[in-house]
Amino acid sequence: MTNDASNNDRILDAALRLAADRRWTEITLRDISAEAGLSLAELNEAVASRAAILSLFNRRIDQRMLAALDQDPVAGDAHDRIFEVLMRRLEVMAPYRAAVGSIISDPSTLLDDPPETASSLGRSLGWVLAAAGLEDSGSREMIKRLGLAAIYRRVLGVWVEDDDPGLARTMATLDRALRDGETWLKRLAPALSLAGAVGSAARAVMRGRRRPAA
Repeated sequence: MTNDASNNDRILDAALRLAADRRWTEITLRDISAEAGLSLAELNEAVASRAAILSLFNRRIDQRMLAALDQDPVAGDAHDRIFEVLMRRLEVMAPYRAAVGSIISDPSTLLDDPPETASSLGRSLGWVLAAAGLEDSGSREMIKRLGLAAIYRRVLGVWVEDDDPGLARTMATLDRALRDGETWLKRLAPALSLAGAVGSAARAVMRGRRRPAA
């Protein structure tokens, strides 16, 4: 393991320990550096912000989720596959449930660094779609990620409070949210197809304009 990777793990583990006991919005970068046993300069060398630390967390969960799916791939129709992938993600997040509850409890968490937060979540949900065999391209992929982000946030709010070992409330919420999302996507499909056709036509026109004269 490189020193950079080692420091990233120390920083992330320190932040998660603090978040398990305190509100995330009250935890400062100085608190995290002290908990990790690093100077502020060393912390700054590794991460640019608290949002970047959350990106490290998403990356860790992505890797563990995908490793688990390599050992036990999902099957079934599209609904079943995305359901199982998201439940597998929650499974690998279970040791950090208290910290996750702290992080999502205050909407101002998203204001730390909106572009970093949005891009990190988007990348993670892209891997969720890929693992479920549902990745797409262009506007369809963007719409899928946006819809899945709303579903994921809704389910996380239930999951952090679900004390049932079988996660019955979480699974019911996820199943219902996915079915709502599927209905929404079907209604949106004609508009997406039209947008794709218009985009393809526009790109063809631009290529024609750029083509040198014979």
